[in-house]
This record gives sequence, C-alpha cells and structure tokens, in this order.
Amino acid sequence: MPGETQEDPDCVDLTLSDTEELDEEAFEDVDVAEKTGSSTDNLYASLYDAVPDGDATPEAAMLEDIRHATTQAPSIQITWAQSKSKAASRTRTATTTPQDRKNRVLVHQLHVLSILAATRLRNRWCNDEALRDTLQEAVPDILLRQLQAIHPKLVPERRERVRMFEAFMHELVEWWHVRFYVKAGVAASAAWRQPQLDLWQPQPISPPAWIDGWCAETPKGRTQRHRRESKTKKKAMEVAICPTGPTTSVPTYLYLLPPPESTSSAHGLRQAARGRVGSRETKAILFCALCRSLGIPARLVVSVQVCPYSAAKTSARPWAQGSAHEGGSLYIEPLDEKTPPTVWVEVYSKPYQHWLTVDPVRGFVKATGLRNMEPLPAQRQNKMVYVVAFEEDGYARDVTARYTRTLYSRVMRQRPTPRGVDWWANVVKALHRPQKLDRDAVEDVELEDNARREPMPTSVNGFKDHAVFALERHLLRDQVIHPMHRVGTFQGQPVYLRAHVLTLQSARQWYNQGREVKPDEVPLKWAKPRAYTTLNKRLEEQARASGNDVQEGLFAEFQTRRYIPPAVEHGRVPCNAFGNVDLFVPSMLPRGGTHIPHALAARAAKHVGVHYGDAVVGFEFRRFRSLPKLQGIVVPRESADLVRAAIVELEHQEAQTEAAKRQKRAMKNWSKLLTALVVARRVQAEYRTDPPTHPPGRAMREDLPTRAPETRQLRDMPVDGLEAPSSAPVLDHPPPPEKAAPRSGPILSLDALMAAEAAAQPTSTSVHDAEDTTETPAPKRRRIVLVRRRTGPRRSQRHVSRPARSYAEDDADNEDDEEAA
Repeated sequence: MPGETQEDPDCVDLTLSDTEELDEEAFEDVDVAEKTGSSTDNLYASLYDAVPDGDATPEAAMLEDIRHATTQAPSIQITWAQSKSKAASRTRTATTTPQDRKNRVLVHQLHVLSILAATRLRNRWCNDEALRDTLQEAVPDILLRQLQAIHPKLVPERRERVRMFEAFMHELVEWWHVRFYVKAGVAASAAWRQPQLDLWQPQPISPPAWIDGWCAETPKGRTQRHRRESKTKKKAMEVAICPTGPTTSVPTYLYLLPPPESTSSAHGLRQAARGRVGSRETKAILFCALCRSLGIPARLVVSVQVCPYSAAKTSARPWAQGSAHEGGSLYIEPLDEKTPPTVWVEVYSKPYQHWLTVDPVRGFVKATGLRNMEPLPAQRQNKMVYVVAFEEDGYARDVTARYTRTLYSRVMRQRPTPRGVDWWANVVKALHRPQKLDRDAVEDVELEDNARREPMPTSVNGFKDHAVFALERHLLRDQVIHPMHRVGTFQGQPVYLRAHVLTLQSARQWYNQGREVKPDEVPLKWAKPRAYTTLNKRLEEQARASGNDVQEGLFAEFQTRRYIPPAVEHGRVPCNAFGNVDLFVPSMLPRGGTHIPHALAARAAKHVGVHYGDAVVGFEFRRFRSLPKLQGIVVPRESADLVRAAIVELEHQEAQTEAAKRQKRAMKNWSKLLTALVVARRVQAEYRTDPPTHPPGRAMREDLPTRAPETRQLRDMPVDGLEAPSSAPVLDHPPPPEKAAPRSGPILSLDALMAAEAAAQPTSTSVHDAEDTTETPAPKRRRIVLVRRRTGPRRSQRHVSRPARSYAEDDADNEDDEEAA
C-alpha cells in the first residue's frame, strides 16, 4: 500500500495520503504475514475459532481469550495524512470586522428611513383632490347611501352603528377587490419585499439576473447596451460592485431597469385609478385614498422590508436570480397571493372608537390584525420588523405590537441597538404627533396591553433580554430576582417576570447617587468587585495572595435611604478627610451651606478669610487612576454674598491685568511693524532701481531699441580707474554697512518719520533726469555686478518685451555695465 512504513518489527505503520485515489479498484491483496511474521497469520480467525458453538462459554472466558490473543499480536498504526495543497486551497471564511458591522447597521438604518420617506410621500399623494374625485365617482350609489345611513340621528343605538359600519366596510372592500386587477408580472417586479442577500455574499453573481429592480449583466452585454443607448438620449443608471471577501473578485455590473408601473407621482396614481390595474401596493394605496375621499379616517400602513444588519450565517438562496428565458425576459419569482401583503390600510370606526385592519389585497376586514398580517417565520420575502401607520395629516405611529405576538422574543432582536441606544425610539418620537389626541392615548394603552400579553418564548435564547419573562441563568452580575415568585417553568427551569429583576449596586455606588445603605441591611448578593483603578487591582491581588476571596455586597434601592450630610455650624463647612465636600447630587449639599460654582471662588474665599470646602461633583478615570472633578466651593450661607463680591473684584482685576497684557502685546507688535517699515524705506531709498518708462504690463514700442536677452554672470568692476585682470573673476564680499546711530526723541507719525529720513538721505536721480540734475559722485568701491550673455531666440515675446534691469547700485554702474557689454 502507498506510504507503508515499519519502525518496529512488531508495529506496522500505514500512512495514507488523502491525495491517493481510494476507489475500490485501487486496492490490491497484500499478504501481511510476509512482512509482519507468522504470529499475525489468521489472527482474527483464531479469535473466532476460540468461541465454541452455543452459549455455554462464559463471557469472562471469551474476554480472556481475546485479551491473550491481543497481547501476542503486533500493533498496527494507520495514519491518514492530509494534503497541504488541498488544505491550503480551502476557501477562507470571510471575517467580519467592527467597521463592517458599523456599515451594516448604518445601511440598515438608512434603508428604513428611505422606505419611510417613500411611504410618507405616497401618503401625501392620497390627499390629492383630483385623485379623490376620480375614486369617489367610481363608487356605486348604493354604497354611498349605505354610508350616509350610519348617523347617530338616524341610528341612535351605538351597537347597531358599529354593525352597520363593519358591514359597509366589508362590502366596500369586496367591491374594490373585484374591481381592481393585480397583474402577476407587475406585482412580482414592483413588490415591496425583502431585499436579496446576493450582494452581501462573497460569491459573484452570474448574469443575467434580476436583483431588486436591477439587472446584472456581463461586460459584453454592458458594451452592447452602451452602443444601443448611444443612439438615444436615454441612458440607464448603472453601478459596478465587487463582492465582499478577502480575495480579489471580478466586479459585477448592474443597471437599473425601467419601473414596472408608472406610479411615481400623483398623476401616475390617477392613471392607475382610472385603469384599475397595478401592483398589490398600488391597490392598497388607492384604497386608502378611496376611504379618505368618502370621509372615513384611514391610515396607510407599511411593513418595512429592510435588509438585515447582521451577517448571514448561511449563503443566500438565489430566489430572485436566474437565467434569461426564451425571448430575453428575466426570471422573477412570483408572489403568493395568499401571503400577507407589506402595505395595507387601517380605518377608524367612529361608532366603535377603534382602528380596524383592512386588507384590500386579499379582501377582508378584521377588528384586529393579530395573526392575520404577520408572515410566517419561514417566509423569505416578507419579514415583520417595523410596522408604521401614516395618517392623513402626515404623522405616523408605530403599530408593530398590534400585528405580532413575538414582539420581544423575535421582532426586537431584528432591530439594531448600536452602543445600547434604541435609535428606533428616536425615529418614532420624530414621527409621532406632538400633541396626542384622545384616540392616540387609547391606542397607546391598547398597544401596551398587546405587548404584555405576549406568550412565553419557545426557546431558551428567547428568554434572554425578554421584556416580560426572565430566567435566572441570564441574570447579570448586578442583577437579582426579588421576590422569587415564579410564573411558570420552561424545561425544568423556573420562569420569573422581568419586572421582578432588580439592579443592585454597592454601598459606594449608592453613595455617589446621594443615598446610603440602611442600618442592619443584608446584601441581596455578593459579587467580585470591579477593579477600575491600579490601587484596587493591587488590593485585590494582595487579598488573593493571602488566600482570601474579595467580595463586595450589593444592595437594592429599597435597602437604601437618602443621605443627609452634616450641617454647617459656627461658620465651619464639614469636609471629608481630603478637605473636600462630596456634592455628587444637589441633595448632598450641607444644610446652611451655599454652593458657588465659580473658578475664582476659592481665591475669593481665601482672600476674605471665609472657611470653605472644594466641591467634588464626580470622578474621572485617567490612566487607571481615579481623579476627582472639582467645581466651585461650598461656603456658609451668611458669607456667600461676601465671597461673590470678592469674586467680582477679582474678575475686575483680572480684566485689567489682561487688558494691560493685551496693550503691551499690541505696542510690541506696533514697534515691530514701524521698525520693519523704516528698514524697508531705507532699503528702497538706497538700493532701489529706476522704474521703466512705459506703463507696467504693456510691451515696449517697436521703434525703441530693445536689449537682447543676456546671460548674467559675475565679474569685477574697476576700482580707482584700474581695470580688473582678465583672469578668473575674484568674488570679494562687500564690506558690511555701517550701523546707523540710534535715534532719540518722540516720533509723532509715520509721515514725519519718513520725511525726516528723506531729508537726511541725498536725493537720487534717475537716468532720464541726469542731464538736468547734478549728481553727487558716489564713493568708489569694489562692486560685483551681473552681466548677461545672449541666448537663443526661443524666448517668448513676453520676456523680450520686459525692460532689462541692471543690478548695479547707481547710474554710473549702469553706464559702465553698458560699455562692458
């Protein structure tokens, strides 16, 4: 056999690799006796021969024979080695990072808000006057007369009016159910159902496939579609996505298909009302508008079909994905007409003072939608997570508790709670009417009663975080059941009410809330303390090293009372061992004291000689250390006004000090500015060049001689009438300028200072005024100038038109520079 090894004469090791073919035809007969010796020949046959016929031999004798035969037989070891190549080729499971989880929750929330916005828009279209007139004209006269007969003056008895209204609604729904035709193809493609999970999976999508109104296509099909669209002005919206996962994948191209029905506006709804043909959602929306046209308060109810926020444990089933049929049409899974819809209507019965559930899609009216509108858990296309009802004025209410009996055990688990915050409660608060009506208050009581009537969960996991029931195994460290009154049993475990689950705290935690434990109270529970700081961790380690188990007692709120601090006596504020006053809550303020939450309160009290204590309002943890948070001081009540007056004086002094600092800083900045201006003025007066004769930004006249572009290089200028040698130029740095004498006396203004500087300096003349003005000969000194050489004619006209400036220091140097050139 392959991989056969023999390490010991009495041990046979057979190593088989899973890369070998294990078919029956691949096995061959091998004589083991030739390799392992004659002692193994007919080993198992001898065991069977040792057992005589019949049941006369005892079991002990048989076991002894087997044990004796086993000790004489050699051991056989068979190892199945796994191929590394096959193990490496296994597909890795796509890991979910914290950022992925945040993105899923964000997508879930945005999806919910988008569907609610779309439903609110369609609810507004139901109030369109033209749409109402169109629907009201289609109602038979017999139904209108039947509705007008339901009046307190005509029928005084309330019970009879309730019966008449329900009978009218039954006939109206039956008439609408027969008159409005739902197309199967339109209903399947335009249905508001659960989004497909194909885009969430790391597997690529095989086109062509229909995915929630989008069509997946191949790159070749995408190119052909672009060619067809180039001939027209209409272009489909398209996206390119890459499947998630650690491996690189080919992007999937999707383009948006045209809508199956034109109901994206009130005009489209009017056309659907005239034709009475459309999808299931359009049928329910138009029935809501019909009820409002008859004066019946009606709500548009939507069951939000949102993508799940948690990663799917199994791969998504391609229930809406398939290949193209003959004729080029995509396969779309049809809807089951018997399943509950995602959009329906609620009408308010004025005689009954109750909201009735109306399903215009399936054609029935129920006093309550419980067990009638909730889909089965096994349905993929419909999941009940959020149910919202929009009223005529645009406000909405969460009515999920009316249509499900598993609100806490199943529905609430499908809603995300990021960081423990119930974001859906904030959304519902924004949708609700600011001022509740009487019927809203009655409905709140009804919904709360439905939530309390939820039956016991059918699984252990359903009891976890359940709002009504609880198991002792799911309690947290600081929770206890008191009193221990069980309301049932589940799999042998007692079941308690969630209302009897109490949250406990230690004595220190209750003290931070302004309460203290009553005398002679026994802790309801002992638990291991939480070591938040380094000191607590060290104490816990020391106790553990000594063999003691550190435990702290936890108390309930009914075991505590309000903490009353010592009163202020004789102008002395009671302080703790650190000289502070614990003021975690306002009730911990000592009687006869006043809290002054000001940063200068301590300095003011010390300045006037009033006894005080720093107010500790809490603690903050930094680097495993607990640091107190101080906010103001506590002083005697009779000295509070004196301290406040001292605070005002200190604020005035600080304001003056700050103003003096600001003035000093401004004077320093002005001094820097004036010095910089003086230096700049002097540099311009001594080293400035003559401005060009033509206006800046314009080209020179063509008749004026232009200087050819030159390349600048350094050379020596003659000194004292001597020419510089023709050898390499010697670059000597000019002597540093002499420091000006310090000025004294006040400077009234910048203009006066500039005038004084101009009078002190000799007047410099330009080249054009050299004939009329006598120049003062400049002192001869060694200078370094830059000389330009000619370059190629590739300079632009803009550079050629620029005036050629000289880097000489005076006009005489300019003339020398021209002669040298």
